[in-house]
Amino acid sequence: MEKIARWAFTIFVILAFFIGTAIAYMKETGAENASSTEAYVTLILLILGAVVGLVSITSKEVMPFLIAAIALVVTGNATI
Repeated sequence: MEKIARWAFTIFVILAFFIGTAIAYMKETGAENASSTEAYVTLILLILGAVVGLVSITSKEVMPFLIAAIALVVTGNATI
């Protein structure tokens, strides 16, 4: 199970990179459906990330996982 979780994580990171690049390109070129596509892609990646996170996390990794999740939420909402 751990090997599957590693591969799934790696695949999802690569997938997120390419999808993010494609959406940025769509926004730059002025595609009409870029914002709705971005919303759906964000939802799908969020669900897939939660599934991989829940499947691959062990009991000793719970605290670092929660701290990392809190740090991501805080930095995502921070204004500079």
